[in-house]
Amino acid sequence: MKIKSDFAKNVLTVLSGSSLALVIPILISPLLSRLFSPEQFGYMALYLSLCAIGVVVASGRFELTIVLAPSNRYAYYLALVAFGLTAVFCAVFFVTSGVLALLLPEFIGRYLPVPILFPLLTIGIFLLTATQILTAWSIRRKQYKQISQARVFQSAALCGGQLTTGALLFTTLGLVLGHALGAACMTFRLWRASVRDFRAFWRTASLRRVFAAAKRYKDFPRFMIVGQLANVVSSQTPILLLTFLYGSQAAGFYSLADRMLVIPSAFIAASIGEVYRQEAAASFNRDGHCRSIFIRTAKRLALLGLVPALVAVIAAPALFPIVFGEAWREAGKIAAILGVLVFFQTMGSTLSYTVLLTKMYRADLVWQISRLVVVVAAIYAGYFFFNSLLYSVSFLVAGFCVMYIAHFAMQYRAAGGLRG
Repeated sequence: MKIKSDFAKNVLTVLSGSSLALVIPILISPLLSRLFSPEQFGYMALYLSLCAIGVVVASGRFELTIVLAPSNRYAYYLALVAFGLTAVFCAVFFVTSGVLALLLPEFIGRYLPVPILFPLLTIGIFLLTATQILTAWSIRRKQYKQISQARVFQSAALCGGQLTTGALLFTTLGLVLGHALGAACMTFRLWRASVRDFRAFWRTASLRRVFAAAKRYKDFPRFMIVGQLANVVSSQTPILLLTFLYGSQAAGFYSLADRMLVIPSAFIAASIGEVYRQEAAASFNRDGHCRSIFIRTAKRLALLGLVPALVAVIAAPALFPIVFGEAWREAGKIAAILGVLVFFQTMGSTLSYTVLLTKMYRADLVWQISRLVVVVAAIYAGYFFFNSLLYSVSFLVAGFCVMYIAHFAMQYRAAGGLRG
């Protein structure tokens, strides 16, 4: 009984902060949509997509091992591994991106019109990866209140930065700088919450122990990078392909619909998932399965995903031009289609950690790669047969839903303790 009450309390703690962190950008979106054009939103979405892809590779996904570690000291060594890999990756990426910017200025300028945006990718990747590592540590330490506070701080800084720099610059650079400010603030707040723990374990750290920790979890970069890269790329492929096939304006329409609908639901669901990760791991280590907490969480997520899905399908086409301006009418049509995806994504993505408990790395990798293939094929089908943005989005949503249903079946099997 105590486990159930603790789970509910932790979920409410994280969810309250996450909800407030989401309300702030949603409230200022009507202002941003009038400060920036759909094309500029599209460039910003492309920048964030590239950052998201870089984050997967940067740390070798070692932040996922922090919660699984047998002791806090061992978890600290894994955090050092993640930070070390991130630093090396960002240094290499900075040099490589600089060379590409010099060798291919016309190609780069076509998709990132402000030259400084390309080097800024390095900063964005480092800050976002550091945030994930520190969040994983805070989850392990059950510092859910600190996570919530950091997210609210990040959201306020991001929105304030985008409004200020946007009003002064009126360019994509204003959106990017505001995002970087928010990520930096969240990283700082999480670091402050964890620095006392890090100082205590620093004295015990050595290269031998850090390398031993990395060796013990060597399967994570071997399997998880490819699988998670396929996962993130398939999630970011809509922005990448829509920019390439239909132009930055189409990517801007999609990004606003995604920002208003899919991202809030996914973010709140991810907050539940953060608590679920810790509780499911504890249940699995104790009982050899986590079926009960899996089912209980799935029921909550079903209710969470159903309401915004219905609202979006019914009301989005009429509301978007009123709230965001007539220039964004097409985004309302896209939001209505994405509403169907909200329900399945809320369920599937939140519980995806379950398959890691049973080390179903290969099965998960096959699913991730299959989803990437489905996403690319769906978007191209809409372009090739109909040359229509709405058809591409419709096929995309249908493919996503089928793949999430298949993954949920894998998760249910893993929750029962069946290993892949």
